[in-house]
Order: sequence, then C-alpha cells, then structure tokens
Amino acid sequence: MMLAVLILLILSPITLPESPRPYMIIWNVGQGAWTTVLVGEECWHFDAGGEHFPKAVERLCRAKQNRLFISHDDWDHIGFIPRLSSWPKVCLFQSTRQISSPRKQKLFDQLTLCDAPSQVQEVEDSVHGKQSNDLSRVYYLPAAQALFPGDSTASEERWWARKTRDLKIKWWLLGHHGSQFSSSQNLIDELHHPWAAISSARYKKYRHPHPLIQARLRQNRIPLLRTEDWGDLWIQI
Repeated sequence: MMLAVLILLILSPITLPESPRPYMIIWNVGQGAWTTVLVGEECWHFDAGGEHFPKAVERLCRAKQNRLFISHDDWDHIGFIPRLSSWPKVCLFQSTRQISSPRKQKLFDQLTLCDAPSQVQEVEDSVHGKQSNDLSRVYYLPAAQALFPGDSTASEERWWARKTRDLKIKWWLLGHHGSQFSSSQNLIDELHHPWAAISSARYKKYRHPHPLIQARLRQNRIPLLRTEDWGDLWIQI
C-alpha cells in the first residue's frame, strides 16, 4: 500500500501541468488547511488558510471560477480569503455555521454565495458541540475519493462517522491537522482503511500530527503523508 502511494507521488508532476485532467492539490501552507481541486475552468478550494500563501495557486486559478468550501472560521482555515477576494471570479458555498468576530464577518461579507457542484457532498449536516472545531463542515469529493473534515473533533466524529460507511475514501485529510482530539479509532473503523492519511501541519512547532495519532495510523496500517515532508501534494484524479 505504501509503495503504491510513493509511486503515485514520485510520478506526480513537479511543474505546473498542462493536462486538462483534474488534479487535487494539498498545499504546503505550514500549519493550516488548503486543498485545491482543478476541474476544467474551475478551482474548488477546501479551506484557504495557513502560514504561507502557495504562489502556484494564483497562476493556476486566478482567471478561473473559484468556489470556496470553508469548514469553519479559524484563521488557519480562512486567512487567505482577503487575497482570494480580490480575484475576478470568487464565490462562497454557504457560510460557516458560526462567525466568531466582526472582522471575520467582514471577510465573508466580501464574497458572493454560489451553489456547490454536484460532485461535492457535505457529510455533516448537523452539529452537537458548541466549540468552533465542533462546528466544522465536513466535505467529501467523490471524484478524488477524498474526505475533508476540517477541525471536527472526536466527539463530533461520533455523530457523522457512520455516514462515511458507504463512501469510497482513498485520501483522508486528518481532522485538526492530526490533533490528538480528532481522528478517533471509531472514525477509522468506519472509513474502511483509506489509502493514506494526510496532515497539513508543522510537527516541530505544533506537534501535529500528534504522536498518538501517528501510532494509531501505524496500528491500522494507514500510511501518513505530511506536507511538511513532501511539500505540495499533487494527486491526479
């Protein structure tokens, strides 16, 4: 399994591809979350935050229709919205469930709302916790067989994990960058062994992914890919 993942990464392009085939890119933004899916003349962004703005995204997406899917309003998930909002065609699918400050509200007010493509599914349609991370929207992209749980906590995973039973999931972005308070064994049992778990974080500073999560992944024979080690991850879908 690990060999298949490594081969895929080795064969992934190291320059911007000209192929019209769709790509999913997990950007190396440091401690943060930003995945971009290139589909024809559109870019779908799952969160848009982090410590470093990925320069390639502007060349790839500025002239296209950009749709934002934001899990929740923590800065490491929304911090680059001001830069994106200056592009000519950017819209937001839904708002976050709770906007925690007037400054953040102003960011979202700059964006027009748009519909989600039929290829994007929201897994979690209700919440039970009250913390910001509990309120994370959870998205699934069938074309890439990818799950984006935002910072959803283990306690919240109990409510939506069963909804993933019938989903084919190859790529699992670890909740809360690999925090020990997400990515529960209960969720892993429902996912039916994805090809790989992905963490967009900085271990040396934030200890993400947490050693307990790394051990849990090893015990379940799930390979771990870290943008901190590999840089931007390009996956052709």
